[in-house]
Parts: sequence; C-alpha cells; structure tokens
Amino acid sequence: MSNPLRVLAPNGKFPINRQLLTTSLSYVTVSEAQRFLLLSLLIGIFSGLLVVLFHISIDAISWSTLGALTGRFQFVRLFTPAIGAVIAVLVVRHLFPRARGSGVNQTKIAIYSSEGYVSSSAIAGKFLGCGISIGSGNSLGPEDPSLQMGAGVASLLGRLFRLPRNSMRLIAPVGAAAGI
Repeated sequence: MSNPLRVLAPNGKFPINRQLLTTSLSYVTVSEAQRFLLLSLLIGIFSGLLVVLFHISIDAISWSTLGALTGRFQFVRLFTPAIGAVIAVLVVRHLFPRARGSGVNQTKIAIYSSEGYVSSSAIAGKFLGCGISIGSGNSLGPEDPSLQMGAGVASLLGRLFRLPRNSMRLIAPVGAAAGI
C-alpha cells in the first residue's frame, strides 16, 4: 500500500486514496444550519478583512493628502476635500457606475429585489471612491460603504458556493452586519 501522505505521485497527480476519502466523508453529515454557520464565519472573516483594509486605505490617503502637507503648502489643505470629491466622482462615474448611491439603500434593494446580489464592481467602487473621498477630508463616515462592501462579500461568497436564490437573501444581511 502506498503512502497517502506523499505530496505527489510519480505520475504527477495528487495521491488521494478515493476509497479512504469516500469512507471518511460518509461519516460526516453536515446539516443546513451547520453549513450556514460555516458560511457566516467565512463572510465575517472576509468582510472584516476588507473593512480593515478599507480603514487602512483611508488612513493612508488621509496622511498623504492632509498629513504630509506642512510648512508653506498648508493652504492646500483647504482644497483637498474638493479635489478628493472630484476624483471620487470621476472614479465612480466612469469606472464603477454600480457603486453609485447610498450603501444602505443599495443593500436593501439587493436584498428585496435583486435576491441578495451585489456586484463585485460595486464593492471595488465603494472601496476606491469612498476611500478617496473620506481620506481626502470629506465629511462622510465609513459605515455606509462598509455595510455595502460586507453585503457584497456575502454575495460573492454565496455565488462562489453556488447557493440557491433564497439563501442569497439570507446571507446579504450577515455580510452587511459583518461590514459594520
């Protein structure tokens, strides 16, 4: 009998003993609630990571636009919110049109009429557009885009795991809560 712990077999394939794997997995029964719990954990982890990266990007943009301006260039600080707003509008309007609007309202629309679907471009657009806008000093909070990005991560994972449509509606609020 060959060692099933070898990394690769001589033919270049993974040496998985299918009978052993099938026998082992036949004893594991996962209920629908357990699968939903596991998916909720994954949504929480990935939404949390995305929101942490969002906050780091806001801090980096804030430091580079507001914190780095010292000395005789301090007057430029007055214009950075306007410049940041223009850049954010251009990014959203031309690159990510699905990221328009309020994150709360867009998430409600996704849950009630789009069966929990939030596009990947909406996630990227909220990340970039709101990151630039908030980081440049505009008076916005990170909660609204974080909520929609969390729902987007849930939607993305739901599509990845090929969840049925009724389950997609259930996980979008999980992602929204994880984003906040």
